[in-house]
Amino acid sequence: MNTKSDGSMRIGIVMGDPSGIGPEVALKAIRFVDWNANSCPVLIGSRDVFQREINKLNLPTHLSCEENSASPDGVRLVESVHEEVNRFPYGKSSKQSGQASYNSILMAVELAASGSLDAIVTSPISKSAFGLAGVEFPGHTELLAQLTKAPRYAMMLAAGKLKVTLVTTHMALSQVGRQITAGTVFDKIELSAIFLSHYLKLQSPTIGVCALNPHAGEGGKFGTEEKEIAEAVRDANNSGIKAEGPLPADSLFAHWQKYDCVVSCYHDQGLIPVKMLAFDTAVNVTLGLPIVRTSPDHGTAFDIAGEGKANPDSMIEAIKLARKMVLAGRVEWKGKK
Repeated sequence: MNTKSDGSMRIGIVMGDPSGIGPEVALKAIRFVDWNANSCPVLIGSRDVFQREINKLNLPTHLSCEENSASPDGVRLVESVHEEVNRFPYGKSSKQSGQASYNSILMAVELAASGSLDAIVTSPISKSAFGLAGVEFPGHTELLAQLTKAPRYAMMLAAGKLKVTLVTTHMALSQVGRQITAGTVFDKIELSAIFLSHYLKLQSPTIGVCALNPHAGEGGKFGTEEKEIAEAVRDANNSGIKAEGPLPADSLFAHWQKYDCVVSCYHDQGLIPVKMLAFDTAVNVTLGLPIVRTSPDHGTAFDIAGEGKANPDSMIEAIKLARKMVLAGRVEWKGKK
């Protein structure tokens, strides 16, 4: 664990899209989290954007470029964006906001990779703004995997006891089937098992694996992807991981409490139950990276940006999970296979 000279871990909180609610929930969250001697926040983004939120929310927060602030309300800021705040009107997806959020991510990853930060917590980005800025990544997960050169990675949603790992993330539903291979599914199972064992200290966690097709394919009548999933489950059990599946997704989620994690085939199959159970508190965590990264499980909420009513609970939980992961120490993601 990398720490400051006073022994505390440094949690980088990235601005996200400056036209969304990211800066607001970041500033709210750092006031609710108990920043004791074990940790301190470092904001990454635009001073003007964060100051706009401080003024609007009437917060006593004081932004400082110094590592140690004399003010009890002082928060360290690393500036990654220097454009004027009027370039980022609330609720507007733009090339400027996409580039600003991208630059902030690059800065955060650089700081984490160098050991200047112990973890990063990323605020929501706008995928449309990314596109306008020419950033050809469908989301944080894929971008972070490339920036850190992670050979394999996965998106996990943590919602209290319910943990859901996705086999595929941001892609058209028509493309999902071809991505369901034994190797890919096994990777997600194994990454999940490593996370549960190392970071959550669960002994012999049990992982339920969803089928892709209705009724788990009904013996091939509704598709053949379940053959690949079944092979991955066999490989997992042969490598010492307790896994069950492929199971019909509707039945599996009806009994999700039996499992320490559910591996889901595609985005909405996994996120619908997560959102139903923990819309305001779920956390997105990227498995397989050489750095710790978490994020609130919500979007930019352009429709309420600037109104001061965004709920920071998911960001608070993301910060707490990041600190827990840092305290657990680095993990070897390579696995046994």
